[in-house]
Amino acid sequence: SFNPVSGADKNGAAFKPTTGEGKEVGAKFQPPGMNLLISAAYYSITQKNVLTTDPTNILFSVQAGKVRSRGFEFEVRGNVTPELEVAGGYAITDPRIVNDTTVANIGNVMPNVSLETASLWGKYTFLDGPMSGFALGLGTRYTGRQFIAASNTVRTRPYTLFDAALSYDFGKLRPELKGLTLQVNATNLFNKYYILSGSQGDGWQNYWAGRGRVVSLSYSYTFR
Repeated sequence: SFNPVSGADKNGAAFKPTTGEGKEVGAKFQPPGMNLLISAAYYSITQKNVLTTDPTNILFSVQAGKVRSRGFEFEVRGNVTPELEVAGGYAITDPRIVNDTTVANIGNVMPNVSLETASLWGKYTFLDGPMSGFALGLGTRYTGRQFIAASNTVRTRPYTLFDAALSYDFGKLRPELKGLTLQVNATNLFNKYYILSGSQGDGWQNYWAGRGRVVSLSYSYTFR
């Protein structure tokens, strides 16, 4: 990988891009006769030139950091029945600091990286009957704990959010309206308060709250 880094050090020299190397092994499986795909993968990524605190001036950064992330991902996506579509996944991550200007941080977990995430989404489309054209979607998202600083002294609480969607295909009402869809989406359906990320210094802590409930209305037209 090759990622530019904005900013400069205390001498005004622009930061170099971060570079990384990754390895991954995985497998995919499609059950016979089903429109369903199951996949799993294990990965290991090492990134260099990561920004860390300048030991001579804590107001600036130097590129002496190195991190290594290992993890496992599982995903399932497709149709269980012609009406029911599902999408789900689970991931566990172990992001460790390999090199840092603060020796005590070496071996700790990278800050503001969720160590565990999971999601499940289901969408049911009514193909026949008086509800034909309607589709209802329900889902949940889980985010595990994360540390807010490289010292790993403070961590956030895990949280679970719920989402929902309702749509209607007007093509079921009149053939000439085929391709026109109206949809209502709601994220964080129950307006749960949660901490998204944070930061920590000598004697202070900052936290950023996640977004509350958001309801949106949209329409789209697909040319077929």
